[in-house]
Amino acid sequence: MTTNTHRFSFPIETPIVCKTDGKGLWSRAARTITVRRIELDHIDGGEDLYLSFRVYFTKKDWNTDRHGLIYTDNSFIRDLRNGMNKMPSFHGILATRGDAAVDYTEQGQQGDNYVSVAVLLKGKRMDEFLQRLGKQTPHALSGF
Repeated sequence: MTTNTHRFSFPIETPIVCKTDGKGLWSRAARTITVRRIELDHIDGGEDLYLSFRVYFTKKDWNTDRHGLIYTDNSFIRDLRNGMNKMPSFHGILATRGDAAVDYTEQGQQGDNYVSVAVLLKGKRMDEFLQRLGKQTPHALSGF
């Protein structure tokens, strides 16, 4: 297992706007949130590639002390999946549901100014993602 000591950020060329519907287990707030930054947080590679990301927002858009955690909000994760899949690094690799779909990590990994999400990439999806990053194997990502 490899933990990222200096985070790799993915450029966001077109803002990703996510809406919460207030129906999550940890919040009742319905708000609009603009994703400011996406960073690779953790990788674990072998036959498959497990990637976790931190998806950052501003406290102006979402204040966890006042609004609770975004964690488990279905509207937010749907909008995030759609937005990430439009980014050059992820386009055509991530799914919007099922296998290869970004989903929340566990509750304890959520932050005050970010949402923690993860995806498991296999086979061609993993190979394509690594090619886009200019890496040959999942182990090459360990320097991130």
